[in-house]
Amino acid sequence: MNDNFKIAKNFFEIGEKYFSEKNFEEADKNFNLSLKYIPDRVSTLINLGLCKIKLKKFDECLAIINKLYSLKDNSFDFMNLQSLYYGETSQFKKAIDVIESMLLKKNISNQDLSNLYNYQGIAYSKLKQYHKSIKLQQKSIDANNSNYDALCNLGFNNLTIGNFQEGWKYYEYRLLRNNLNISKYPKDISELKNKKVLIRPEQGLGDIIQFSRFLPELLNYTNHIDVIIPRALENLFNYKNLNFISHSAHILNYYDYEIFIGSLPYLLKKYEKFENEGIAINEDIFNSKTALKSNINIFQIGLAWSGNSKFRYDHLRSLDLRKLEKIFSLRELNFKFFCLQKDLKNHDKDFLDKMKVDYLGNLNFYNLAKKIINFDLIISSDTSILHLASSLGIKTYGMISYVPDWRWMADGEHSNWYKSLKLYRQPKLFDWDDVIDRIVRDLKIKTVN
Repeated sequence: MNDNFKIAKNFFEIGEKYFSEKNFEEADKNFNLSLKYIPDRVSTLINLGLCKIKLKKFDECLAIINKLYSLKDNSFDFMNLQSLYYGETSQFKKAIDVIESMLLKKNISNQDLSNLYNYQGIAYSKLKQYHKSIKLQQKSIDANNSNYDALCNLGFNNLTIGNFQEGWKYYEYRLLRNNLNISKYPKDISELKNKKVLIRPEQGLGDIIQFSRFLPELLNYTNHIDVIIPRALENLFNYKNLNFISHSAHILNYYDYEIFIGSLPYLLKKYEKFENEGIAINEDIFNSKTALKSNINIFQIGLAWSGNSKFRYDHLRSLDLRKLEKIFSLRELNFKFFCLQKDLKNHDKDFLDKMKVDYLGNLNFYNLAKKIINFDLIISSDTSILHLASSLGIKTYGMISYVPDWRWMADGEHSNWYKSLKLYRQPKLFDWDDVIDRIVRDLKIKTVN
C-alpha cells in the first residue's frame, strides 16, 4: 500500500466519521483532502457529493456528478447521488427516472429497496400524485416495516388528501423517526383520567399554535396538566386549569404520562372537525382589540414571506421578498405595511427600508399578537405567522406552494384549521407571480368596496 493511498484512506475514514455525526462541513474538508491524494476515487467523490447536498451546495454537487459521468461510473451509489440531487433541486421527474433505473439493478437489499420506493414516493408527492405516492410508500414498508420515514410519509400523504384516520395513525411514526421518547404515552386517552400529564412541544412554533386547540379537551380527563411552551411563545396561551410552563423550566419526573403536542389529534380521534382555533390563546390579546381604528383610512397589512431556511423544503414554501413588490405598490391606496418575521436577509433589510415597511419582527409572539389583532389583514407564506394570525381570527391570506404542507391539503381556498384564512395556491411549481397577482387583484377590490 503506497503512501498516497494510506493518506487518502485516512482522510476518507475521518470524513465518513464526521458524516455519520452530521458534521458535514468537516466531512466535506476531509473528503476534499482525500481527493488531493487520489483525485478520481469514485467512492470519495460520491461521499463528497452527498456532503454538498447536505450543505445545499447544489452547483458543486452537479460538478461532482459531471466528473463521475466523465469517469463512466454507473454504480448504484452514483445513481443514488443523482436521484438525491434531483430530488433536492426539485427536478422530481428526473429523480423518479433515475430511481426506476436503480430498481432494475440486481441483488438490491430489502433496506435499499425500501429506501428507493420511499424516495420515489416522495418525488411523486411533490408532483401532487398522492395516490401513486401512497402505493410506493406502502411497497417501501412491505420491504422494510421499520422504515419510519416511509411510514411517516404515508401519514403526510393521507392527511393531505383528507384521510385523517389513516393519516394521524401513520403521522405518529414521526416520533420513532425523530427518536422521541414515548415511554410514557398512553395506549388510550381514557388512561389520563385523574393522572398527571405533561404536554411537550415539538417541531416548529406554528405546529404548537395549530395543535394548541386540542389542549382544553384534555381537561375532560384530568385537571393536572402542564404544557411546556418555548420562550418565543411565553404568555401567548392561557386557559383555566391548564398550566403553561417555560421551556427552560426544570421538569420533575413525576408525571404519569408525557405526550408530544402533535399526537393530540390522534389520541383524541379527530378525524373530521378541527374547530376551536384560538381557544387556548390568552384572552388579554383579544381584549387588546379596539372598537374603532385610530385612522379608518389606513388599511394595515402585516407581512411574512419566508420561514426557517433549515427546513428541508423551505425553498418550496418561502418567497424572495422582491416578489411582493406589486403588493407594496398599493401604498398609494393608503395601505400601510408591517414586517412580522424576525429573520431577515441583508438585502431584504435594504428593500424593506426602500419600501417604507415598519419592522415588528423583534417582538415575541404575545406582544406581536397584541399588535396585529387590530390589523386589517395578514399576508403570509407557510410560516408560524400564518398560524398565529389565523388563530387570532384576523383575516389572513396564505401564500401556499404548489406542493403544500399536509395541513393545507391538496387543493381549495379554505382551510380545515382556520376560518379566517384564505389560501392562494401556486398553479405550478415556483409560480409566485400568479399568487401575488391574485392577491393584488383582491386587495384592489377591497378598496373599491
